[in-house]
Amino acid sequence: ASFYGIGGLNYTQVKVKGETFFGDFSSSDSSIGLNLGAGANFNLGKSFTPFAELKYTIGDFDQLVLGAGLKFNF
Repeated sequence: ASFYGIGGLNYTQVKVKGETFFGDFSSSDSSIGLNLGAGANFNLGKSFTPFAELKYTIGDFDQLVLGAGLKFNF
């Protein structure tokens, strides 16, 4: 397996609109955060490479993200 680091900026925006018995409402918020994490490519010698990543976003909307997928080699 080959490992790599992840780093970058994150911009998150949330908007909510709705209706209740008491009337309409809306709210919005946004935040800038920092992405930090690591990933791994699993080289199988095929025409594709599986990978996995673990990333944490630091900011007002903190979140931990686990991702996986395939990279196709053309």
